[in-house]
Order: sequence, then structure tokens, then C-alpha cells
Amino acid sequence: MRALPALSLLIALLLWGPGCIVNDDTAKNGSVPSGAFEYAGFDSTGKPITKGWLTLIYGDSSRISGSWHLDPIVDPQRVGHPTGSGTLRGSATHDVVCVDLFPGYADHNLLLRGTVSGNQFVGEWHRITLVGETNHGTFRAQKR
Repeated sequence: MRALPALSLLIALLLWGPGCIVNDDTAKNGSVPSGAFEYAGFDSTGKPITKGWLTLIYGDSSRISGSWHLDPIVDPQRVGHPTGSGTLRGSATHDVVCVDLFPGYADHNLLLRGTVSGNQFVGEWHRITLVGETNHGTFRAQKR
């Protein structure tokens, strides 16, 4: 039964409009674009595992789109947190922001759920596949 709420959230995220295109030059060199959030991801024990950036562009009402680039800072085989570059989609309800870094995929999702307060986006990440949640941790992001 626990997978049902996650699946419902995943389906809702997949139904939203297209995200933004990632600037290939920025994604390749890993620099944080102006106005983006500098991202740090941690495993479930609090150990740093990823770093990078993401943008959050607020559309009509509660829709969010954007782009992201994340690099591993430990052995990529042991990260458990997807890395790379892409577009994101999500929503904001009151102070809760929920975004999917792999919109359109049914078997490979990284969901970020947290709060944006001032220049900070802080919360939890959840890696979800067809079998359900396979990994999780926390993240914090500071707007630059």
C-alpha cells in the first residue's frame, strides 16, 4: 500500500507540461548558472554524495519547470542518487515544493520534496523505480 501514494504522485508529475532545455556548456563544466540553486545531496546517513545545481521556474499557478546538473562526489557505483543533467517538472503547494528530475519516465525517478524559504530549498530526495522506493536521503540547495 505504501507504493500507491508514491505512484499517484509520480503519475501526477508525469501529466504536467514540458520542462526547459539544459544549456550544454553549463552542464558540461558544472558551473552554477546565475539564479540557480547550488545543490548538495546526502545519503540516508548524512554523508555527502552529490553536488551540482538546479533551476526552479514557476509557471502558472503551482507548476514548476527547470533544469539540473548533478555530479557524484563519491564512487558513482555507490551513490544511489542519480547524476547527470536534464529537465525537471513539479509543483508547489503552499510552502511544499515537489519536483521530478526524470519527468516522463515510469521506471527511473528522482523526486525532491522540500520547502523553499528565502534563498534555500531544503528537503528529502527519493529514488523511485517500478519496484517502489529504492533509496532516499536529504538535500539542501542555496540560490546563487
